[in-house]
Amino acid sequence: MSLKLFNILFFGPIDLNTYEYKKNKKPSLIILVSKEGKNYNPSFVLKYVIKANKENLNICEYINKKNVKIIINITSVYVKEYKYDSEKLLDDDYELIKRNLDLKKKIIMQF
Repeated sequence: MSLKLFNILFFGPIDLNTYEYKKNKKPSLIILVSKEGKNYNPSFVLKYVIKANKENLNICEYINKKNVKIIINITSVYVKEYKYDSEKLLDDDYELIKRNLDLKKKIIMQF
């Protein structure tokens, strides 16, 4: 299943406890998502966004280091990979998502 956020398609879900971004992968945006609502009509809510492109990244370790309080309801990870020559697009998408998350505090995504 994929999720769409601001016309950006993320693939997943990936288990939060097992996902690791390796620096030899394509540059990526990683979003941490919680599933809310009834099982027959769920909503997927964006909780946190991470820009990954130059270092190995274990999501659980990252959250512990950053002391991210929003981990409580996070159920999965979704990823959008970018071409190696698309750093500007990755940066623009990251800023768009981050800015809207800071403003709205709750962003519900399409699936």
